[in-house]
Amino acid sequence: DVRQLYGSSEIGVSQHTGTDIKVDSVGVLYPNTIVRIMDDSQILARGPSRVKGYYKNDKATEEAFAGGWYHTGDAGYFDDDGHLYYLDRLEYMSRLSDGTTFAPQYIESRLKFSPYIKDAFVVGDDTRSYIGAVININYDNVGHWAERKRIAYTTFADLSQKPEVCQLIASEVQNLNIKLPERQRIQRFISMPKELDPDEAELTRTMKLRRGLVEDRYKEFIAALYGEQEKLAMEVPVFYRDGRQGVVTAEIRVNRVD
Repeated sequence: DVRQLYGSSEIGVSQHTGTDIKVDSVGVLYPNTIVRIMDDSQILARGPSRVKGYYKNDKATEEAFAGGWYHTGDAGYFDDDGHLYYLDRLEYMSRLSDGTTFAPQYIESRLKFSPYIKDAFVVGDDTRSYIGAVININYDNVGHWAERKRIAYTTFADLSQKPEVCQLIASEVQNLNIKLPERQRIQRFISMPKELDPDEAELTRTMKLRRGLVEDRYKEFIAALYGEQEKLAMEVPVFYRDGRQGVVTAEIRVNRVD
């Protein structure tokens, strides 16, 4: 019986109670606790469990508890059932051209809950009007799925671009989208024709995304997510352990999510 709660040393905010559990959320508010979600998605909280302030530091107290609200520095949102969702620290949030804020790491981690998705990076900034994603399929799981469906394929690149596989991944994206606020949903994605690889410095040895590097290396993918073409031929760089560099040539599908 695993339950989540949300709070800090300054204030307790929410937790799962009874049988009212949603695994993605941090529960419902404690009694007599009030939360306000600001335009930038910051969580502000007030309630009986808050501390009086910081010891001998009036300035820090005034800043953190301005207006009687504790400014958490965290981003989040409520669903229609009153469950609170923690997204990320404000400093890691991104913003679309209409001012919508979203948490790339939150969306990426939720995508990887799917057994068919191994890795992903989510993109969007103040020059873009919607969120896109570049997704790595889980080769083993998607391969077994394709075999059960009697879908023939030859390589990772071939499998990743099969229409049936793209539809499979689209359904996984849709499953996530229904749990997200409308403007924070993925509208287009590309299935990469190669795996992100720590040997190519795209991931750390603990398998964390090197965001700046992959966004630069795959900037053509990102541009395609915001273009008009549904298919385009691309040469994807491959870096070998012995220092050699090659390319994978593939026709890439740009997939729209309904």
